[in-house]
Amino acid sequence: MDLIYYRPFIYFSQDKSYNKSNNMKKTNKKTLTKADIALAVYSKIGYNKKYCEELVDVFFEMIKDHLKKGQGVQIHGLGKFILKDKKARRGRNPKTGKELIIKARRVLLFHAGESFKKRF
Repeated sequence: MDLIYYRPFIYFSQDKSYNKSNNMKKTNKKTLTKADIALAVYSKIGYNKKYCEELVDVFFEMIKDHLKKGQGVQIHGLGKFILKDKKARRGRNPKTGKELIIKARRVLLFHAGESFKKRF
């Protein structure tokens, strides 16, 4: 599997109120969206907002395109996105207890890098 390396272009400041014992529900924080990322790029770089939104869209499209080709993506300072093929297997419906076959599928895995793990 080929890995493509990208350098991150956004560095978010660490939020001191978040630690391993807290989760997002306890701190009432919302999920980070593409619009939030585009706004952060806009505030850091200073280009117009439309250009920053397109830049973020292109970034995520590049990741999706490489994953569709079956290639992994590694972003320095963040982690790796890896595709893994899972074999078909026998499973059981927990409600009825009936056995069934779970189809083979491809799943997306994310492995956080060591430097990213150390931040939290």
